[in-house]
Amino acid sequence: MRFRVLLASSHRGCHTDATTTLSRVRIPTYQHPPKLTARLSELVEGHGVKEIRPYAHDLLQEYERHSRGGGTNAREDLRIKRKRGGARVGQHDGVGLAYSFTRMPATMAVTHRIFMELANRLPELEPESMLDFGAGTGAAIWSGLETWGESLNSVQAVEVNQGMAQMGQRLLGGEKDELVRWSPSLSGASKADVVVASYALGEIPATSRVPFVKKLWELTNQCLVLVEPGSRHGAAVIDDMRSVVLSRANSKHRKKLSQAKQGTDSNGLRVGAPSVQGAHCIAPYPFEDRCPLPGDQTWCHFVQRLQRTRLMLHVKQGTLPYEDEKFSYTVIARGPPSPDDPARHWPRIMSEPVKRKGHVLMDLVTPDQQYIRATVTKSDGAEHGYKYARKAAWGDLWPFPLADRG
Repeated sequence: MRFRVLLASSHRGCHTDATTTLSRVRIPTYQHPPKLTARLSELVEGHGVKEIRPYAHDLLQEYERHSRGGGTNAREDLRIKRKRGGARVGQHDGVGLAYSFTRMPATMAVTHRIFMELANRLPELEPESMLDFGAGTGAAIWSGLETWGESLNSVQAVEVNQGMAQMGQRLLGGEKDELVRWSPSLSGASKADVVVASYALGEIPATSRVPFVKKLWELTNQCLVLVEPGSRHGAAVIDDMRSVVLSRANSKHRKKLSQAKQGTDSNGLRVGAPSVQGAHCIAPYPFEDRCPLPGDQTWCHFVQRLQRTRLMLHVKQGTLPYEDEKFSYTVIARGPPSPDDPARHWPRIMSEPVKRKGHVLMDLVTPDQQYIRATVTKSDGAEHGYKYARKAAWGDLWPFPLADRG
């Protein structure tokens, strides 16, 4: 890691309300929609929390294996059979309810944060359609409707686990039946403006993962969002799949450009300007190359805090009123980057800033692919954003110039 940053003069005087909106990526403690909390409370009535806990225990164990890269397809292979006295919960209801109280809240918090960042970075994006691969009980769908509810009129939910799919339909409610179409596979899926795969790719065998991601990219009209656990394995999966999509999209684009310049296609026929554009990465980095973090002691991941509801606390037998979800992600968009997006020129904060008296230490990845440690001191002056640094958080963008201390 380098410990020096050159002064970026293009960042001078950039601190505005719009800059704050773009750079403040991590949202405060996420709270679930009251409608969802109410529906979960209704569904759990008549079962009892104790009957859901065994399913939650097994599901969380499977998630831990998935995070380390040792799990199988958790959604397809989760076959939990439990017998309890009283009003015994059925297997499908048990898996669906357990997921809704254990993993769905964290997935909603993360996807909501990512979608909000995407909406701020691309305000012109008003997706009419969305495809959610590995939809679970519909966490990303809820986040998508929260973010783009006014424009979304079609959602495809792909979920292989019947219990989770049924629970997702019940949580969304009958009024969403015409909006959301559920399917157990990608077979027959249509293209969508936004395609998301959250906590699903790591469950696919490594030999099959690349074809799946290529298929997801083919189905993407505008933006592809990939999310995995914030483990070393999850970060590696994201970095690999990010590289696959960008190299594939941009190599095809370069080929089209070359053929257009020559005036012929691969069959020797004359062509005009290329109709297929390449792709660019919106987050967490703007560059095409691999993540510069070493991967042994640290890797690319972030954290989002969410509030635990009363039922979440009971199901998980927790005591803290919140939990912190670590995740890795990437957002890839078709076409070239917008020249009107200043955030492409800002470094990303890669760990929680260390805030000491008179100065703040930050680990950053810069747009020119360097992993650095920067120091912002009180004596640097307002133009270097010291007051801003006191409030900066892990995952935020840094819109201020950093002094050259070399």
